[in-house]
Amino acid sequence: MARKILEKKIRSKPVAFSFVPASGMKRCSAISIDIEEWEAVRLVDYLGIERIEAAKSMGISRQTLNILLKAARTKTARAVVEGLSFSIIDGNNADYAPKDYSYGERRKEMKIAVTHENGNVFGHFGKSKEFAIFEAEDGKVVSSHVEKAPEEGHGAMVGFLTGLGVDILICGGIGAGAVNALKEAGISIYAGASGNVEMQVSALLNGQLSENSEANCGHKSEAGHNCGHHN
Repeated sequence: MARKILEKKIRSKPVAFSFVPASGMKRCSAISIDIEEWEAVRLVDYLGIERIEAAKSMGISRQTLNILLKAARTKTARAVVEGLSFSIIDGNNADYAPKDYSYGERRKEMKIAVTHENGNVFGHFGKSKEFAIFEAEDGKVVSSHVEKAPEEGHGAMVGFLTGLGVDILICGGIGAGAVNALKEAGISIYAGASGNVEMQVSALLNGQLSENSEANCGHKSEAGHNCGHHN
């Protein structure tokens, strides 16, 4: 019996599926990579996610991820060096899953970030001065600490959280630009939260906190107000 080919989870779609050299050279040869190879490069090389976390995101082993990375890098290098046209093939072996796993399917290990101020959820993602970081295994918190937010402001928040290996963000208000950037980074969003930080994390781990990735902050009347928008 033939072994069933597992679908690889793809968290985003390419902005463009084909590229042609601008030199005007007409070449018969062309290079193509599969969508899962593109996803491996996006997660590891573009977003800078650790390979073990990237493999979990795609629902594959680390060995398979390494094979995809090597193939994609080799093909891309050849296209660039030889001036060949380049395309991404959206095959039948991919499962587009931009949202994180449902509660029952979540991986055993996860890292959660919560906008933080004096033990409570801070109201505005873009203005948060610090994040409470929780590491959980099998539905239980195993460690927690507070990280100071980057001084560069909301524009650096997503890269900061990605660098920490965050899987989930719990916050109060958040703007559309931040939502889009977080989704692109593969971070699930639980917006509209308030109250005690530890209680919110407990609710998440118990399956009592609903995922909410919709922008919920569009204030314009308050001077200097900013809830995470990427202007």
